[in-house]
Amino acid sequence: MFLSNKKIPVQRFPLVKYERLIKKISFEFSRKSGLHYEDIESQAYLIFCEATHDYDPSKKCKFSTWLYIKLQQGLVRFVMKEKKHFKFICEQTKEQIKDTKKHIYHNLEQRFMESYHSFSDEARLIVKVILNAPDELVESFVTKSKTKKALLNWITAQYGLNIKKVNYAFNEIKSSLLY
Repeated sequence: MFLSNKKIPVQRFPLVKYERLIKKISFEFSRKSGLHYEDIESQAYLIFCEATHDYDPSKKCKFSTWLYIKLQQGLVRFVMKEKKHFKFICEQTKEQIKDTKKHIYHNLEQRFMESYHSFSDEARLIVKVILNAPDELVESFVTKSKTKKALLNWITAQYGLNIKKVNYAFNEIKSSLLY
C-alpha cells in the first residue's frame, strides 16, 4: 500500500515505532499550554500522517528527526490557534456578561424605583440617607456588622426612630430588591 503519488510504502513508518515520541511531545505541549492532552494527541497523530506523506528520504534526514520537527512546528501552530480561539471566546463571554449585568442592574433599578413610592416614610428616609452617604460608609456598612450597628444607632439617634422601625425599613428595602 502506498500513500499519495510519492510511492513511499506505509510499512516504512509503522505508527507503533513512533507512538512513544508522539505521546511524549503531546504530553509536553499539553502540560505547557494547558490544553487537553487528548486534543493535542489527536492533532499529533494527524501531523504524523502528514509527515509520512511529506517525508523525502533524498534529503538524507531520518524520519524520526523529520517527525520531531513536524510535530514541534505543527503543535505550536495548533496551540496558538486554539489559544487565539479561546481568547476570542473569553472576550465575547466577558462582553455578554457586561451586557447582562447592565440589563440586570437596569431592571433592578427600575423595580426599586417603582417600589420606592410604596415604601414607608422610614424606608424612604433610610434610602435617602444611604444614597447621600459617602461611599466608604456604605461599603463598610455592607461588610462590617459593627458598622451596621453603628449606622443603625446613628439613624435612630439622628432621626428619632426606634431600632425596630429601622430594621423593618431595611427589610422592606431588601425585599423590594430581592423580588
